[in-house]
Amino acid sequence: KKSDPELDAEFRAAAASGKWEDMDEALRDGADIDSVDKQSGQSALMAACLRGNHEAVTFLLKKGADWKVGEKDGYTCLHGAGFQGRPQVAEAALAAGLPVSE
Repeated sequence: KKSDPELDAEFRAAAASGKWEDMDEALRDGADIDSVDKQSGQSALMAACLRGNHEAVTFLLKKGADWKVGEKDGYTCLHGAGFQGRPQVAEAALAAGLPVSE
């Protein structure tokens, strides 16, 4: 099934803002959890990480988001959490099982 780019964009925006209900609804409607924004190169998970939305990070990882999908320069969630000084995001990612080195 091919995903709808507009729905995927709405999903990524909801993740960046930490809007649970909107994220869940978009996934139910068929949004691609690992879709990547063409400009930023960010997935929903990366956007949530960079914006410090640790609850969205937990939600996305529980829903199966691929933590290996980084942004355009290859940085992943833990990189973003470190660069942005987001300890709660790092804790959420590690609690969800992301490896420290990979």
